[in-house]
Amino acid sequence: MPRLSLWSRYIANGDGPWGNFLHIRIARVSAFDFDIEVGTRNSIGTFYSLEAYEKVSLDSTLNTYAETMINDISPYITVAVTGVTLPALTNDDDGVALENGAQTLPTVSDYASFYQATPIKIHNVSIIVLPGQSWAVDGSGNAVISETLAHCEKMKNRVLIIDAPETVELSNAGEIATMVLPTSSYSVLYYPWVGVSNPVYHPDRNPSVSSTINIAPSAIAAGMWAKFDAERGVWKAPAGVRAQLNGVSSLKFQVGNLEQDKLNPLGVNCIRKMPNFGLVFWGARTLAATDPEWRYIPVRRTAIFIEQSIYEGIQWTVFEPNDHRLWSALRGNIGNFMNGLFRDGAFQGEKASDAYFVRCGLGDTMTQGDIDAGQVIVIVGFAPLKPAEFVIVRIEQKVTKQ
Repeated sequence: MPRLSLWSRYIANGDGPWGNFLHIRIARVSAFDFDIEVGTRNSIGTFYSLEAYEKVSLDSTLNTYAETMINDISPYITVAVTGVTLPALTNDDDGVALENGAQTLPTVSDYASFYQATPIKIHNVSIIVLPGQSWAVDGSGNAVISETLAHCEKMKNRVLIIDAPETVELSNAGEIATMVLPTSSYSVLYYPWVGVSNPVYHPDRNPSVSSTINIAPSAIAAGMWAKFDAERGVWKAPAGVRAQLNGVSSLKFQVGNLEQDKLNPLGVNCIRKMPNFGLVFWGARTLAATDPEWRYIPVRRTAIFIEQSIYEGIQWTVFEPNDHRLWSALRGNIGNFMNGLFRDGAFQGEKASDAYFVRCGLGDTMTQGDIDAGQVIVIVGFAPLKPAEFVIVRIEQKVTKQ
């Protein structure tokens, strides 16, 4: 999105129409140098400076040369000097806008090509979020989400967080059935959208825009997952009174106990306003709602964590003799890893033998044919922690005989 001048060409750093909001203002032109401001205009047309460069020169031998001084620093623009004539002062005090910025939204084929080229080679991706994409309420789905979910199911080491449309209120099972949501344990959905402070609002410089905007909950959920991973581990459900949403001011729709009871069993993780705790995530289910084995987010992600950790931790076994000594070493190494997780509280069971097992050996996990094919097969099992979604309190009245 360039704009030409007598001395230079300005290009926004990145494709898209966003560059059309940038303005260039030239000030204090002397016989040898000048000042440049890069900014934007607010809703009432006033120039708002984002960055400024003083005493910019057109002499390529100087450190203040325009290309050297601006291109190495500016996150917004790149300058290409096309002449040696000093620019004129900007007639418009609000700057001159860049123009011709445009982009074409990526197609489903673009996403498919991207997944084949880049993420498939990166094994430590664990969460995928798709800004700007939501699952259709009429059951027509979303091709980009479906392509991404297919990638997650193929890789088996990452989970996709899905958004519902911003303006759709969900309150009963019939609405969820109409949406025809995916039923994969590698997919998770949060609802509703949340209100946050609008970063471009300013009571003086930009008062006419809304002070808050609604954003999709998926990005906030991904951040909460990362927080719980670091503080408690992937086996802790990222929900409850400790999963408070900081910086969130409102909810697009309110979720009460009645809606919660209908949506949660179907895999819709609600954001709720809870007394004394504020806004919190109040659900930790995957969209495999009818699958008791993979119903919960921490169970699926714990399985991914264990599999990935073991895979990366036993690469030393490649090209080792495939015999009882290797099998014993694998049982010992993996057993130590699983025992560490058990001690950290990642599994059910009072004893290690109740919490996990590690098996590897001829006649147990492998046949002679497997060994001849160069395969070492290890089977690891664990008793996952599942969140206590419902706390049932029974109150009985004791009747005293008269």
